[in-house]
Amino acid sequence: MLAATKPDLVLLLPRHDRALHEARIVAPFGLPVLAEKPLGLDAAQTAEAARLLLAGHRFAAACLPNRHLLFWD
Repeated sequence: MLAATKPDLVLLLPRHDRALHEARIVAPFGLPVLAEKPLGLDAAQTAEAARLLLAGHRFAAACLPNRHLLFWD
């Protein structure tokens, strides 16, 4: 699908247990990625997913919507 549609940005919203697998699929396309967290089952998987998505100095970001909760005010 990514090859056919050539999107400007990938929203990666995986289940935590599939995040590394999906990062391995998306990374070779070299597209900017906005990834929902968590990106793995543990720190090692998360680090590997981040390494894959950031390889080649591409843009990647993780959503942190909790920073906008009223709790922090």
